[in-house]
Amino acid sequence: GHFNEHVMRQGASGIFAQRVVFGGINLSMVLGLAAQDTAEQCLREISLDALAAFAEFAEDGNFSHAAIRLHISQPALHTKIAKLGRAVGQPLYVRRGRSIEITEAGRKVQRFARELAASTVAFQNELLEKDATQPVVLAAGEGSFLYLLGQGMRAHLSSRKHALQLLTVD
Repeated sequence: GHFNEHVMRQGASGIFAQRVVFGGINLSMVLGLAAQDTAEQCLREISLDALAAFAEFAEDGNFSHAAIRLHISQPALHTKIAKLGRAVGQPLYVRRGRSIEITEAGRKVQRFARELAASTVAFQNELLEKDATQPVVLAAGEGSFLYLLGQGMRAHLSSRKHALQLLTVD
């Protein structure tokens, strides 16, 4: 019998009430293999980039704001999230009039993306033997801080990966 045939027989109805065998292959084997193939295909289609993009979008449910924070176009962000939703096989958000609501599946994907990002940073730090609490030190003239580096510093601070220590050298 199949490894979980006893489960199929418990409370089974319809086609699962009896064992269906064709050429030595039973129906549960076919369904199990199909489910495994679907899960493997799903994992192949999920990219780290799409997960990070969705996590950013899910923060406020606004494509335009998330695209600006990610430094990509709004259509590119929408495409990434649509592909991720197809790969997961469930809607990640629903539109309610002019607002967007993240679904339960979307919340799970967001949580996974955050955990994966934190694990990735920890892994990179471990490989590079860096202490994650060590601040990034940026030394520049006051004018550079005011007129050239502001956007980059804001982006760094919003990533919340490392503290930023500024030294003026005028």
